[in-house]
Amino acid sequence: SAAPFHNWAPDVYDGVPTIVTTWLTIMPKLSILILLLEVQAGVAQSFEVWTNLLLVSSLLSLVIGTVVGLAQTRIKRLLAYSTISHVGFLLLALGVNTEESIESFLFYLVQYSITNLNAFMIILAFGYVMHSSVSRSSGQNTDLQLIIELAGQFRSNPILGLSLTVCLFSMAGV
Repeated sequence: SAAPFHNWAPDVYDGVPTIVTTWLTIMPKLSILILLLEVQAGVAQSFEVWTNLLLVSSLLSLVIGTVVGLAQTRIKRLLAYSTISHVGFLLLALGVNTEESIESFLFYLVQYSITNLNAFMIILAFGYVMHSSVSRSSGQNTDLQLIIELAGQFRSNPILGLSLTVCLFSMAGV
């Protein structure tokens, strides 16, 4: 989901069930980013264009993910743009290519994966709690779609609300 190859992510994340989105946000990125780490270790010194491509993609991902993400009203689209922004930070660490940046890359990758998994699991839990009576009687989907659906949930589900708040602050870098 790095810019300029990011256009698919918000539509796919928003269009598939949340449990599938959870898998899509973590597993493919882990494997691709570890592959990029291996490629970076092999070609960084001899192929300077590679480093420049990583840095340009990083900058584009950071700007697009942040600016476009601010205008979202659908929760999974917001998290998709958040993912684009996070991939920008990961590519920046790869592009810098120092020992410290690679350590930061690995730490950030683990932290991103855990936080993303937590956020999506909490969103799934909110969906099941909020729509449990509806889904049992009519078999409807329990996925949350809009950010506004989370309004007032802290009062009825304080533990889930606090957990989601901590995850979102963590994703925001607080």
